[in-house]
Amino acid sequence: MKIAGPIDTYCHPGVVLPRYSIRNLSPRQIQMPGASMVAIDTLPQQHLHWVQQPMWLSDKIGITGPIPRETRFENTGGPFYF
Repeated sequence: MKIAGPIDTYCHPGVVLPRYSIRNLSPRQIQMPGASMVAIDTLPQQHLHWVQQPMWLSDKIGITGPIPRETRFENTGGPFYF
């Protein structure tokens, strides 16, 4: 972003939520790195787009938005929480 300047950035609102994993009774943060969070926070609002559904970015490029997990085999497993 320092080289390219303000660019359009598309994120799900959940990307900035704190996330944790717990192993051996010890929680560990597994969220987005702090520098990335700061970069999102410093983007001009006109370049930051919160995505909660599929959308087209151009006539040939689209993004899916959230993809629900609908079957048991899609479970990531493990002790994750937020």
